[in-house]
Amino acid sequence: MTKLLIFLSLSFGANSLGRGSLQTQTTNNTYTANLAEGFHFNKEAPNKLIIDKNTIKMTSLTSREIQFGPLPAKWNSGRAALYVCDDALTFCEPNFIDLSKNTKEIAQKNTINENFGIVNEDGFIQDDLESALQLAKKRKALLLVDFSARWCPGCIRYENETFHTEQFKTLTKNYIKVKIDVDRFENIKLSKEFSISAIPTLLVLNGKRQELDRLIDYQPTSILKPFLQELEASPITISELKKHADTKPGYREILAKRLVTAGKYSESLKYFSKRDVLPPEYLYAKVKYAAEQFKLDSKNKDHYIATLKEAIQEEPKSSRSIVWRTDLISLLTDRKEIEAEVKNGVRLADELLNDSEKLQVAVKTDLVGEYTDYEKFFVAIERAELIEAAYEGTSKSKNAWKVAAKIGTKYKIPPQRFGPSLRLLIIVMAAEDYKKADTLSISLLKQYPDNGDLLRRRLKVLIATNKLTDAIILGKSALENSYGRNEVWVAESLAKALVANNELDKADSLISGYLQRTDVNWTNLQSTKKSFEDMVAQIKAKRLSK
Repeated sequence: MTKLLIFLSLSFGANSLGRGSLQTQTTNNTYTANLAEGFHFNKEAPNKLIIDKNTIKMTSLTSREIQFGPLPAKWNSGRAALYVCDDALTFCEPNFIDLSKNTKEIAQKNTINENFGIVNEDGFIQDDLESALQLAKKRKALLLVDFSARWCPGCIRYENETFHTEQFKTLTKNYIKVKIDVDRFENIKLSKEFSISAIPTLLVLNGKRQELDRLIDYQPTSILKPFLQELEASPITISELKKHADTKPGYREILAKRLVTAGKYSESLKYFSKRDVLPPEYLYAKVKYAAEQFKLDSKNKDHYIATLKEAIQEEPKSSRSIVWRTDLISLLTDRKEIEAEVKNGVRLADELLNDSEKLQVAVKTDLVGEYTDYEKFFVAIERAELIEAAYEGTSKSKNAWKVAAKIGTKYKIPPQRFGPSLRLLIIVMAAEDYKKADTLSISLLKQYPDNGDLLRRRLKVLIATNKLTDAIILGKSALENSYGRNEVWVAESLAKALVANNELDKADSLISGYLQRTDVNWTNLQSTKKSFEDMVAQIKAKRLSK
């Protein structure tokens, strides 16, 4: 499972119904935008290009092409507002595009989602939730919405192991399926609307945009099948469950669990029945709610600590108690208490790694997700994260990641199982075993040569092993195969390679272009923005030292 941080504002503004058919080009003195067949520019709308706060004259406008010019000889950044309609006039909307002279096509091309609205080979409509909702209303069908990203191992498992199978296609034949790529900045609004905090998330909606239920992380067909069949047989929304929670038998328990998966922890706790044995979702919600309260106000720290300790006491032998210990030691100040919690957590992890029967019992209440069939690897990673939280930057932390990498390697995961293989590569890199990472990344690239995230990780391996020329060549290719957040992360690594190789002008130009993009201000990219700014200072220092 991959956690997400959600930022409230959109980088590019409007919905993107027409963006999949919009192409732009900047020459020395002209900005041109073209539309594919089936779309036209709204001539009555305020189509506009602003460069460095100055409005640029529109020189021509036809149904499918618009031009602005001349552009200034020297300029830094600008924004185009282009109003696009489909020829059937089912929608007309603005497309806001940020542009920079320094980055030209690199910074602009990735604002365009060429797959928007296309049905992929697995039957998912790509990124167009609005059209899917209209179709669901027309057919009186449910929607299955897959929030995912190319770099997410659990998402990759669904694509490689589940979505293409005849069993899944039969299972979902009555569903309207939609894939929302959370890596695209224009989809941040949807992630926020539906409180998507981890990917993959499979969300089931009705045609009125109302949620029925959701599944978090990759889940095997044994879980996916009853989940989808039960919702299709009884399509009760969360709103309906609330209305009848006190009058219909079983509704309170169903509602409580659905509210937990929807991330509404405080509300869910009101609906769990008071009984001696509560479902595992109750303890999960209790801990999550305490974490939320602490995040809102640090005065709630003691309550959060107490809740974590109670949870560990309630499930002392579960694998998720290792994660709770990791959260707990981040709050503690007494070093002896921290080391005692780490010792207990590591002892439990080692016990589970050496006893398969105990392991299977321990993970029953945990969110194993993408690690299904790789449970020892899952616990080894939890163990490493606990040790790193207490001993970051030390040999203890490095050795813990080496143990996790060794356990993952023992599974002999074939490259064809790309999701688990990608996770193994990530852990091998965390262990700083770059020789193994080099071999593994090369092997995976033979299978998936155009995967942007894999190229980015290969780029990091080349930089770590000081193969800077190769890194720069690969970095340019990786940019061409990336978009959204991954594109910005690739640019960061490429810039590091350029700086290290003393190609300062190229690095400066690349960094400047990305720092001018509004999407670099997104919460998930703040560390990358800081890295860019640090490299700018490093470039200045290098130039002064010459």
